Amino acid sequence: MNLSIMTSMSMGKNRKIFVDTSGLLALFDRKDQYHQSAAEYYRKISTRKKVITNLIVAETYTRLRQQAGFDLAMTFLAAIDAAKNSGLLDLVYSNARIETLSRSYLDKYHDHKLSYTDAVSFAVILQPRSEIHEIFAYDRHFIMTKKLVCPGLGK
Repeated sequence: MNLSIMTSMSMGKNRKIFVDTSGLLALFDRKDQYHQSAAEYYRKISTRKKVITNLIVAETYTRLRQQAGFDLAMTFLAAIDAAKNSGLLDLVYSNARIETLSRSYLDKYHDHKLSYTDAVSFAVILQPRSEIHEIFAYDRHFIMTKKLVCPGLGK
């Protein structure tokens, strides 16, 4: 699936969308139980600016490679490159500042079994002056960010 095609939503067009592994797995793996809703939602947001972390790229590649094979995992990486080159995707690399913040989220939400990747995502999403107002995910942990989580929650 090409991450830079289709049409955008008319409302909130300039607001950035954070993309989680759960959304990407559903979008790329046709066997995923949420594939249909992910594809429909993605068509609506395809031309909006998205944000992703390098940890999500690594996690998504690994899970696609294990669950669906090498070809689909490489198709995913090519789509990430195409979206970055088109200017529709900001790839945020985890660094010492982000990881220090992520540890505070691991402590704060210690009773929620938050993954390290999710904690880093929280640090990116919730940083001051963040332009992220929406999250493409099926992971219930993202409700804790108090941002709009779309297209729906599942896992």
